[in-house]
Amino acid sequence: MDESTGGVVLVSFGTVVLSSRMPPEVKSAFVSTFRHFPEITFVWKYEVDDEVASDLPNVVKRKWVPQGDLLGKCQALLPFLLLSSNRMRLHRRQQLEKSTL
Repeated sequence: MDESTGGVVLVSFGTVVLSSRMPPEVKSAFVSTFRHFPEITFVWKYEVDDEVASDLPNVVKRKWVPQGDLLGKCQALLPFLLLSSNRMRLHRRQQLEKSTL
C-alpha cells in the first residue's frame, strides 16, 4: 500500500453487512468504480475467495482488515457504521500525531 500513487481507500461494512453476499449488481458497481481509479488502492473487506475483482491489481480483498492500522494511511473510508469507524479513525490519528511530535 505504501506504493499506491493515489492513496488507499478502505471499503468495509463491518461484520453486519457482508460484501460477499451483496447482490451481483451492487458488487459490479463497486468493481466498476474500482476500475475507474487504477491509481488508487482499494482494500475491500470481502469474506470469500471468488473471482469478483480478481482481475484488478488495485483491489486487495481481505476476509479481515486491521482497520485501526489502515486508517492512518487511508484517503477515504466507506464504512457501514460511521460512528465507530470515525471514533477509531480519530483515535488512530491522535496516536499518529503524538508519535510525530
